[in-house]
Amino acid sequence: NITQQARTADVERQGELRALVAAIQDRIPTEWLGMGEVLAALGRAWGELEDFGKAVECYKKALEDEKAPFSVKAVEQLWNLQARWAVALWKEDAKANAGRSKQLIEESESHLHALVELMGKSSERLSLLGSAAKRGAVIAADLDGKKAALAALERMASHYKAAYEHSSQRDPYPQLNWLTASVLLSVIDPSVKALRGIRQMIEKARAAAKEQQLRAPDFWNAVMSADCLLLEHLAARDLAGNTDKIISGYMEVKTCIGSPREFRSVLEHLDFLANIMAMAPEEETAKSMCAALSKIRGALA
Repeated sequence: NITQQARTADVERQGELRALVAAIQDRIPTEWLGMGEVLAALGRAWGELEDFGKAVECYKKALEDEKAPFSVKAVEQLWNLQARWAVALWKEDAKANAGRSKQLIEESESHLHALVELMGKSSERLSLLGSAAKRGAVIAADLDGKKAALAALERMASHYKAAYEHSSQRDPYPQLNWLTASVLLSVIDPSVKALRGIRQMIEKARAAAKEQQLRAPDFWNAVMSADCLLLEHLAARDLAGNTDKIISGYMEVKTCIGSPREFRSVLEHLDFLANIMAMAPEEETAKSMCAALSKIRGALA
């Protein structure tokens, strides 16, 4: 119940739910705290409440249960949440935590690769690899420079492309992330050619998201139209002249559907784009695009 409530909780309610999970965890009998199923449930709750460190700790303890009464999903989420924890630590203190954050990302990617090798490919697992690489790109840009960030973006593009091609219904989520990584690569490395037909592919993703929204309305399907508009103007390098239109697209979603926690994903994505865009070799392009992204983020925050 707490896990479900956390998905739509505002900041105040999130704090209340964290206190409740902590109280429950303190009252759990000692012998139950070795049960993988109990630990995985705690991991899920802490993860939804965005306390990634505690979530990772619970999930790792769950793996120690020899009877392993938990789902493969729990193992997938362990490494997904560890990558998210890495970025949270980096944001908390980039100078002090950059090395540790990099190590956590590398470990997450390594274990997700092993999971794919062991269990086989799935769109979800490939997307989680893409997500870990996306988070790794931000930390790499700060810690190791442009070359390492480019390598992470290449992994992000490759994994998300594979996830899109593996999905039976051609899910627009991995497609849009693949296209985003491809656009960023072409912006910060002039030797990388932009994908041919990028606008048509973005339009295809937009149409697929709208179709999914009609079948199963939710925040993620709704926000994808605004994400497509943002990417379209990133690709065209004319973001500065279209900020108001993009802001309106996101605000329409914000006022109609979704929780504050869900909408924070939009702000995190804008932060990711700004961090990568700052490495663009053309100074005016970098300044213009980063200023536009900052304006959009400020309006939405």
